[in-house]
Amino acid sequence: MMQQIQLFKKYMIKLGLLSAGALMLYGIALLLLPEYVIIDQALIIPYFIIVSGGVHYYLLKSRAQGNARKFVTRFMGTTTFKLLLYMATLLVYVLVFRDTALKFVIAFFIYYLMYTSFEVVVFLKQSKEVHSSH
Repeated sequence: MMQQIQLFKKYMIKLGLLSAGALMLYGIALLLLPEYVIIDQALIIPYFIIVSGGVHYYLLKSRAQGNARKFVTRFMGTTTFKLLLYMATLLVYVLVFRDTALKFVIAFFIYYLMYTSFEVVVFLKQSKEVHSSH
């Protein structure tokens, strides 16, 4: 259990650094390409922090239980859940804010690629750490 807490803390620090970079990217885009930037795009960053952090915590707890079959099922379930959640978020935004929808969807996709790549790389590294410590 202690190892999962340490892994989660490391993950959250790295997630914070990624998010600071994402916020800087948003700020640079705001300065250089203001016609493509809307304030709603900044809200995507905390959204991904919450979803990514929550899912990672859940998966660490699941992996700690030691049942590989249950872990794979939960991993696939969380992946499906996130994808459906993201699609629902985009759908609601597009239906409610039609004027700025394209700008939001493009920014969302960019952040999605950033955060998803990050999640995969960190989770694979942490899996190697866990297996090498046993």
